[in-house]
Amino acid sequence: MHWSYAGLNPLVQAREELLREGKTPPRIGLFYDTSTLRHNSWGEHIDLTTEFGRRWFYATVRDFFSMVPPKHWAMIEGHPIVLLYSASFARKHDQSVVDYTREQFAKDFGGRGLYFVPQDSWQVKGDNVCAWGGALGWKNPGVAALGPGYDHSAVPGRTPLIVNRDGGNFYKAQWIKFLRRPANFVMVETWNEFHEGTDVCESREYGRQYIELTRKYAGLFKSGWRPPRPQGKFTDAKSVSIALGTRNRENGLRQIENEDGQTSPVTTGGREARAIKSSDSKGRYVYFTADESFKWAEAMDLVIEVEYFDAAAGTMTVEFDGSDAAAPFSGAYTRSGSSTKLTGGRTWKTARFELPKARLLNSQNRSADFRIVADAPELSVRNVMLWRQ
Repeated sequence: MHWSYAGLNPLVQAREELLREGKTPPRIGLFYDTSTLRHNSWGEHIDLTTEFGRRWFYATVRDFFSMVPPKHWAMIEGHPIVLLYSASFARKHDQSVVDYTREQFAKDFGGRGLYFVPQDSWQVKGDNVCAWGGALGWKNPGVAALGPGYDHSAVPGRTPLIVNRDGGNFYKAQWIKFLRRPANFVMVETWNEFHEGTDVCESREYGRQYIELTRKYAGLFKSGWRPPRPQGKFTDAKSVSIALGTRNRENGLRQIENEDGQTSPVTTGGREARAIKSSDSKGRYVYFTADESFKWAEAMDLVIEVEYFDAAAGTMTVEFDGSDAAAPFSGAYTRSGSSTKLTGGRTWKTARFELPKARLLNSQNRSADFRIVADAPELSVRNVMLWRQ
């Protein structure tokens, strides 16, 4: 987009001025807004599996680093950083676009390699993985993402989605979660997306509050500081629980609604519960988070008990924020070693799942710690208890 090019020279000039003043401003890396693969002045919907598509894609990378002198590049181990937004804007894609971009960049920039970070929607191999949506709650699939909150109420045509900033406390809490399990790379969302309420830049509403908070926590990150374990009501508790219904009764566990985890109150089998709604996603989930004061260690051996109404045939299991590095999002969706067979017997039952080496660092969607996974057309849940082994 023309405004992307127009903004680069002033950005470089600003960094030059700060350097002359003896300051140490951030270096400049490329966040590739891939929406241009679908929405561009040429009217092309780019297929990245074709030679034309690969050349189109690489041209953006080449032009960016041609306009930003190398002394200003943000790099990891000498490799300029390229982060990719969603793959959904490409007509098609495969590994060839990454390989082509690497090869061409090395030819054009003296053999220099790239540090390639695709978003998790890309079916390609890069140097790391990022996930968009940190402004809604901390994420850490490899490159961590966090933000100050979210509010796109002013955008026409959208269903309102609001994550309250809470006077800066939400942003602070996301940094604390990151510092408990830091990666070597953290992405802040965003600098100036005012229309979605994710801005951290100076503004009339917040002044320099979020700039100063970013300075503070980035400094703590670089110093290697780790937050102490929080103390509270459930510090010495053996278990936490929640009873689900028209109005949930929380005792150290809280249910979280998410796009792929919507529930509705029901009365079934003579008891109040919440039923999992069908969604456009492949799975049916119920998300939960545990009170911070219950999390006494970096890795905990836990057990979950779920009281459920066996309404239809299928299976049920639990995915938790664990220590299996091979699981999605660096262990955020570690699957319990067992699953429960659902028979459709139309009775209330209780299932038990073991969660070895659980971290519960709020790494799942909407900062959840674990989720019930239902592979069945219908399931209702009444009580959930999480206890220490």
